[in-house]
Amino acid sequence: MPDGLMRPADSSDADPQPVPVPAAPATGSAATLPQVRPSRRLSDKVLLAFHQACDEGRLDFARKLLILAEELLDKSSTLPGANWRAEHERRRATDTLVAAHERLWELRHAEGASSRGAWNYAISD
Repeated sequence: MPDGLMRPADSSDADPQPVPVPAAPATGSAATLPQVRPSRRLSDKVLLAFHQACDEGRLDFARKLLILAEELLDKSSTLPGANWRAEHERRRATDTLVAAHERLWELRHAEGASSRGAWNYAISD
């Protein structure tokens, strides 16, 4: 019987229940090694949490997460000019932080303007 198929437990039962037939163990390197996906850096995960906090309107937590992301990227950055790849990663991380700061700034100013009623006006004739 091929692997994974079911066979009846006992033909004398009124209501036979299928019993799983164990599959033969797989062989080869692909069967023994799990597929490893590259994980994100901790700073990337913190930036994702920052964006989620912004989406949920938790700007106080977003600010704290942004500070934490800055610290993580600062600790992991290498000296300028070490090699092209490291310099590229440092610039990309800086650009990402600038964009995150801009988003937080825009959200904070939009929140302040709406609480003052600057955007909530009606045009009357």
